[in-house]
Amino acid sequence: MYLGRIITKSKNVETVDFVDVTSDKALAINCTIPTLVVGKKNIQEIVGAENVHYLDKNINNNLSWTFSLFEKRNEYQNDIKEFNKRIINSLINSVTYRFFNIFTEPISHVKAFIRFMYGSKPKVIYVTHNMLYIYCEHRVHGVSLTDLSYIGVKRDKILQRIRLNPNNKIINNEYFLTKSLKKYTNKNKMIVPYIFFLQNA
Repeated sequence: MYLGRIITKSKNVETVDFVDVTSDKALAINCTIPTLVVGKKNIQEIVGAENVHYLDKNINNNLSWTFSLFEKRNEYQNDIKEFNKRIINSLINSVTYRFFNIFTEPISHVKAFIRFMYGSKPKVIYVTHNMLYIYCEHRVHGVSLTDLSYIGVKRDKILQRIRLNPNNKIINNEYFLTKSLKKYTNKNKMIVPYIFFLQNA
């Protein structure tokens, strides 16, 4: 599944997962996913030189361009970085995040959440030092292990219980993330279980 595309002849483009890197310029025509064309000459061949403006590199909502590494190195590097951020943001925006606050939720919601955790729906659960991030059906639920510990629910007991459910896939680290994905998801841990789901769907 591709969420974005970079059109370039280079084989050494630093991209995040879910980005297609290709030299096929025909894919820039009527593109339906965010597409970045590398090289002034390439974009001029695709849309015509009269439609290429140096102060606005956006051709339309899905199509933009940047100079090549050899034309303007700094602009190329910055635009690649911004394109990667755009793809990560599209991932984040494609799921709904909700922090489940055990101190403010009605008891009926807490009971329903417990049933959900032990229920039959497939879930990917990312365990950090102080949080659980639970992905299921385009939603990520955040639960604070620190808060649970505060009210006397031990971390080990929680993890033991959720591991007993065969419908729960537990991930304890980010071994499956590429170097570039780790960099772009560093401040967005809630998206980690969704990325795991997409990679293994």
